[in-house]
Amino acid sequence: MKKILFILVTLIFMMSSCGTKQDPQQPAEGQKEEQQGEEPEEDVFEPSQKVEKRKAVIEEYTGVACKNCPDGHAVVDNIITLHPNKVFAINVHTGKYSSDTYTTQYGAALEQQAQVYGYPSASVSRHIFPDYSTQGGTSMHRSDFSSAANQILKMETPVNIVARATIEKSTRHLTVEVKGYYTANSPESTNKLNIALLQDSVYGYQSGMENNPSQVEGSQYRHMNMLRELITGQWGEDLTPTTQGSSFSKTYEYDIPAEIGTPNAIKAVLNHLRVLVFIAEGKEEIYTVCQAPIIFK
Repeated sequence: MKKILFILVTLIFMMSSCGTKQDPQQPAEGQKEEQQGEEPEEDVFEPSQKVEKRKAVIEEYTGVACKNCPDGHAVVDNIITLHPNKVFAINVHTGKYSSDTYTTQYGAALEQQAQVYGYPSASVSRHIFPDYSTQGGTSMHRSDFSSAANQILKMETPVNIVARATIEKSTRHLTVEVKGYYTANSPESTNKLNIALLQDSVYGYQSGMENNPSQVEGSQYRHMNMLRELITGQWGEDLTPTTQGSSFSKTYEYDIPAEIGTPNAIKAVLNHLRVLVFIAEGKEEIYTVCQAPIIFK
């Protein structure tokens, strides 16, 4: 009797699992099927036409003489680790603690626009958070970076973008391709498309570097996410139309000099450069951001 009961239970289990059993001829979920003799799928370089959540960019205002700034860097790094490919950082060296080191021609205007009060501080997607704003602008204390980023990631963006870049090593010529699609109307008839050139692994002095030991190597600090150039200018290039269903495709060219910076230029190391592309409503309110993968030729 027990044997008969066991057989019946087994049969019932097999019948109930048939509808969910993986077809043995299909690849398991998450695996890509490989077939010999077929051409690889063409790389699709088009923005999504579905409504998506925003990605965040944290513009941190910092300087080498700021002893609390490495702690701010660590806070941002932790946010990026928690939200890979959704949160990006731009370190803007400016203000009284920058000592003209690693500064650019753009930092002062960005700092003024954000109404920076102390260092380190940051704008999170240039969105005004009344509860976090230090003096009515977009700038906030590092204790609020994480909460602000989480709020941005829950918002919807009216525009989706994709970007890619190439660098000709022999000529140091950079080409950036950007495409976008508006899934909803922007409140402004003209938006701003921005392309930021960043550099990682810049070794040098930093006050308070013991507050972020992960970026300390020997007696030097490894500066990351450092703003070197805004290829589209201080506030970006005008983008229109910005209505639902509109799209754009743009290509930008830039010759990377051997050194970048004002007034103290530093060597622009090609394999340490990164390209961030973002769209802002105007000077404030960044809708979304993406990092353009770089192909070297």
